[in-house]
Amino acid sequence: MVSKVYVIIVTYNGSKWIRKCLDAVFASSCHAQVVVVDNCSADNTVEIIKSHYSKVILLEQNENYGFGKANNLALRFALEEGAEYFLLLNQDAYIEDTMIQKLIDVFNSDSSQVGVVSPIHLSSAGDLDYGFEEHIRRYASSESFRAIKARQAGIYETEFVNAACWLLNRNTIKTVGTFNPLFPHYGEDNDFVNRLHYYDLKVFVEGDTFVVHDRNQFENLQFEKLKKREKVSFFKHASNINHSRYQALIKVVDKWLRESIYYLITLKINKWAAVNIGFFNLFLMLSKVMKYRNLSKMKGAYL
Repeated sequence: MVSKVYVIIVTYNGSKWIRKCLDAVFASSCHAQVVVVDNCSADNTVEIIKSHYSKVILLEQNENYGFGKANNLALRFALEEGAEYFLLLNQDAYIEDTMIQKLIDVFNSDSSQVGVVSPIHLSSAGDLDYGFEEHIRRYASSESFRAIKARQAGIYETEFVNAACWLLNRNTIKTVGTFNPLFPHYGEDNDFVNRLHYYDLKVFVEGDTFVVHDRNQFENLQFEKLKKREKVSFFKHASNINHSRYQALIKVVDKWLRESIYYLITLKINKWAAVNIGFFNLFLMLSKVMKYRNLSKMKGAYL
């Protein structure tokens, strides 16, 4: 029986990548329906899709909803259409032709444990994507990290992998739900994985297939981005439902104290300021964060 697969792509000013992204999906050995949610692009992304990809279901938005909310729109749509598998794919990512089927096969090997499956993420130069490598180094065992870095075939468990290319199945969505609206852009994948673990589901990397993530391989940490990163980091700790409220707040305060002192001593003033702004923003919104903690414990949250 052929699985019903939906590929979900959120676009925003993606004309640079969208043709190559969609061409790779349509060249896949596994047939899939493609849903694109466009976040009010100011370039010709929408025109390219309408002119050249008539099979794409295009959901045009009149504002930028960010990554999480836009994906949620498409996930609900695909769920109502009877999708069994959902591939979340970045607009700047290009899949291998056999990738989707290989990720589905991981679910078929042990569907009771699998929550998310990802391929190996490569840069356009063929090395490991910098963000993917950083996360695997941190969240997988050292043995699994070495195997993935060496591109060895196999299925490797990791605590987290970024959501540039995730395959989910219907059980994952019905159990965990969709992305937490508290995280409009950045951090939503971390929060989703925390909720995944709450239900004893796991994240795996299929080492025998890959996606190319065509982005800048050096993160530009200007002050605005530093502030956003620190805010998201504090919100992730406070929202983690695998810890009690007390434990979560202890982790927040511990992070704030340790990093504030370290950055002050080392005279990294921008980072010190970003940490304190993030901490202050969390406590301004603490009641809202606690509300979403409760919602996140509900089965099928945010559907």
